[in-house]
Amino acid sequence: MIKKIAYILIPGCMSVSVAMAAPLPSNPVLLSSDQMDQVTAGLAATVDAYAIGISPVLALTKVTTTANVVQTGSGNPGLAGGGAIVGGLSQAGAAGTGAATGTSVTPATDLSGSNVHSSQLSLHSSGQLVNISGSAIVAVSAPTVSPF
Repeated sequence: MIKKIAYILIPGCMSVSVAMAAPLPSNPVLLSSDQMDQVTAGLAATVDAYAIGISPVLALTKVTTTANVVQTGSGNPGLAGGGAIVGGLSQAGAAGTGAATGTSVTPATDLSGSNVHSSQLSLHSSGQLVNISGSAIVAVSAPTVSPF
């Protein structure tokens, strides 16, 4: 029974996705240098991370960040949607008398609108020798389809 339903639904879904595709514009516009400085290329995602280790004996730090954004349907505001995955991890370790560590991660994305769903996960662990911070955001802006 499930196979029969799948055989009916799969071609239907494929025809809907093909019908929604639109051709790219064929007349590009050349911009001057001043205009290029004012262009906003859609969505933005940033992550700030720092790690500090202070010690007279041994201090180690490592910072890793990533920010990826995707925007679809930007030529048609009714179908525009997007997504962002932003995250970072910072680690610091120090050993010795007077040793100190500090870490921080702050991710951000500019997805906005009435149909944005996001989730953020943050962690921070601090011990005598090691300090670890991590944070990530996953945000999705679903297309808003209006019959009007």
